[in-house]
Amino acid sequence: MGKAAKLRKSRGYSWEDTLVKRFKSAGWKAVRLGSPSIHLPDVVAVKGSMIVAIEAKAASGNTIDIPGDQISRTLDFVDMFNAYLERKAIIAVKFLRKKRVATGRYRPRKKKEFFFDITELGRRNPPAILVTYDGEVYSVRGGSKRKINLRSWTPPWLTS
Repeated sequence: MGKAAKLRKSRGYSWEDTLVKRFKSAGWKAVRLGSPSIHLPDVVAVKGSMIVAIEAKAASGNTIDIPGDQISRTLDFVDMFNAYLERKAIIAVKFLRKKRVATGRYRPRKKKEFFFDITELGRRNPPAILVTYDGEVYSVRGGSKRKINLRSWTPPWLTS
């Protein structure tokens, strides 16, 4: 694995760990589920009658892509847990404080985090999702991009 790929992976793992710590600080039980090769969401958190499955992405660019298969696996995972009265599938994206401007070169900027509820997306063949640094969300399918409105989700550590 090249240096750039290792850096991207470490950003993702760090964001996932941050999410787990934030859930725990709000009184939830939370865990990272591990490698993408096992086809599970990145983070799962539970409290009382609620379960939240999260696909987490972090980047130094101006957009973050979430492939349709990762959207699908997050939706499928949360659907398995009917014992929970409230089930949420969430995408959590973080734009880092440094914007990549060239190989190995970065420019400072404001860190941004967005949380979107994808629970109501269609279960059959969901689209890939693209999120911009400005918080706009697009559905991407077959090379065409269409702006969509996903409901923002407020994580529990911002409401407790």
